[in-house]
Amino acid sequence: MKNIFFSFLILTLILTSCKKEEDNNNNNSSINYQQKILGNWSVSQITEQYRAGYFLNGVKHYTDIDPEIYTYYPDSHNYIFKGGSNNQVIVMQGEYSDTLSYDLNGNKIEIYENYYGNNYFHSNWEISIVNNSNFEVIYDDFYPGNNPNDTIWFSCYQGEINMNKVQ
Repeated sequence: MKNIFFSFLILTLILTSCKKEEDNNNNNSSINYQQKILGNWSVSQITEQYRAGYFLNGVKHYTDIDPEIYTYYPDSHNYIFKGGSNNQVIVMQGEYSDTLSYDLNGNKIEIYENYYGNNYFHSNWEISIVNNSNFEVIYDDFYPGNNPNDTIWFSCYQGEINMNKVQ
């Protein structure tokens, strides 16, 4: 039953993201995503599901998938993307604030926290929509486990983030 549910969820996310890309021409390689994502974005909605598992030959194998898909509307959760030579994004949630690094390749954003060579957090985003007022991504957050050098076991949240530009 979980496999059927998981397959349906992934198919829905793929079809939804493909439609958005087509509607907004986001697969156009001439779009300057770096310019479009810069600024302060307020999160209006997050939809996500928790998963855990292990890697085998470079493939994720899920051993724990939360049957619930959660949608919530945070009060004060922002991403502030800064350009420049070291591409940083400031993540703010209430009184919490952290500065992370990001790499941008086409419509894919890789956000990561790297302290002293250890990867404590990693998130892959695929831009569905980005314009002067809206920014939507499909994401896969990755936590490499209790040992930051352990790449066999993982836990993650996967879902979609909808954001509005703060003027």
